[in-house]
Amino acid sequence: MVSPLRTGYSQYHQGNDHAAGLVRINGVPAVAQVFLHDQETGRLLARTWSNPAGEFRFDYADPSRKYYALAFDPVTGEKAEVFDRI
Repeated sequence: MVSPLRTGYSQYHQGNDHAAGLVRINGVPAVAQVFLHDQETGRLLARTWSNPAGEFRFDYADPSRKYYALAFDPVTGEKAEVFDRI
């Protein structure tokens, strides 16, 4: 399990759920920076890094809301993956 750096959570997006996924770059699990956004507003809520196995997790997600996450390759800076409705 990844211990995320929560930088953008507000009182409106705290809950007892989580949003998680697995980052792959060219099909291989990878370390990447991952940004969590509110599905409805697009607002950036938090960011973290996936671990070497590609796993990431954002704790304290509100289960009544939908989220998406963008992962970026730290070497190229290009988008590695998009995780929709997590």
